[in-house]
Amino acid sequence: HGRMCAPLVICAKNALSIAVGMAMAFTLDGPSGLSRCLDMRRALRVLPIAGAFSAAQMCALMALHTFDPGSLKIIAQVNLPTTALLSWLVLGRQYSPRKWLAIVLLLVTTLAFLQVRIIFFEPTQGGGDAGAREAVGGSRHTPEKILCMAIFLVGIALSCSASIFAEMFLKNTNDIPFYIQKTNLMFGELLASIFMVYYSSHGGPEACSWEQIHEWGQIPVVFVWLIHGWIAGLLVK
Repeated sequence: HGRMCAPLVICAKNALSIAVGMAMAFTLDGPSGLSRCLDMRRALRVLPIAGAFSAAQMCALMALHTFDPGSLKIIAQVNLPTTALLSWLVLGRQYSPRKWLAIVLLLVTTLAFLQVRIIFFEPTQGGGDAGAREAVGGSRHTPEKILCMAIFLVGIALSCSASIFAEMFLKNTNDIPFYIQKTNLMFGELLASIFMVYYSSHGGPEACSWEQIHEWGQIPVVFVWLIHGWIAGLLVK
């Protein structure tokens, strides 16, 4: 993450996703499909959803400053109970007692891992003094860990909420092809990511150096993230 310009990667992914959607619409539907992709009224209706997705992505990348990807992947499983709860409250989905029990067990185990990951640390193997220095260092970094984890959990809440309302948008406009819906949604995400790039370029917390901007290793991240976004949206549809 230290070599990656997070706002720029998100912005590039969103712009490329729009290009893919417009190319598909023009290929499959001709000029009429292209004009439906450029329907700004529909894009504005889903702007809050798109902004929430972009903010969630930024929260996840900020958490990588402190936590390793493996730990965040495990802690991110809290999105399953959150999504189930929101589905019950917003969409009226019903779950059996056994399913609720499984959801609660998943939540408890994830929270237990979260507590261990924040509070405890692995002492060094260099003896008592080294272990004491590690303990002092760990205690100093605890507030930073809590802050980054709070940001990450806020991102999960935003992502789950946006997913519920995105599902409503995708299924309530079922007469519109998915690639047009996806493109409408991505215009809002592009706008939000452009704001992030502007903010970071003016001294924001995710400000990027020239070395990060010219890091070619970011390109695979853009393409993998792009494919993931299209597959996830298609599954929801």
